[in-house]
Order: sequence, then structure tokens, then C-alpha cells
Amino acid sequence: MSWLLHFVFGAVVGALMALGMGTSGRRGAHHLWLEFGLIPEVVFACALLGAGLGSLYGERLWTGLSYRVIPPDGIEHSLTSRVLSLLSGIAGMALIAKVLLSNFGVL
Repeated sequence: MSWLLHFVFGAVVGALMALGMGTSGRRGAHHLWLEFGLIPEVVFACALLGAGLGSLYGERLWTGLSYRVIPPDGIEHSLTSRVLSLLSGIAGMALIAKVLLSNFGVL
């Protein structure tokens, strides 16, 4: 259950970061560096990457270095959960690379 919650929260955070990283504050949701048709694909890719990172690192990702005296316990992964986290992160990175390459005319 903990793995699933971190996966979902990571996906939401990744999608929100994708929406916010390329937008200008003056004109709303206008990406300065990306074609408009590729925005949903970037949001999905960043959601996959965030979900993979969130489910793999768990509490350590969200709390960072703020708990130095008593660090949070990590998630005890089964082989299935570790593989799903890694596959999600790798798929997100590959999709981001594909979108960027197609955006700049390489693909």
C-alpha cells in the first residue's frame, strides 16, 4: 500500500512539475520551449518519471535531508515493486528523450 501511495503521489508531483517548468507566468500555460502538441506527452512522461522515483525512494525523496538525527525508514521492496519502479522511471526518461528529440527535429 505504501508503494502505491508513493507511486501515485510521485505521478501527481511529476505531472505538476512538467506543467510548471515550461510555462510563462504572464500568459498562463504557454510552454516557451515546447510545441503545443507535445505537452500532454511531456506531462505523461514526467508523471512516469516522478512515479518511478517516488515509489523507489519513498519517504527519503519527500523529506530529503531534513531528518538527519532519525532518518526515515525506506520502503522494503519486493522484486516486483522494484522492477515496476525502475521500469516506470526508465519509460519516463525514454519518453522525455523522445519528445525532446522530436521537438528539436532530430526524430
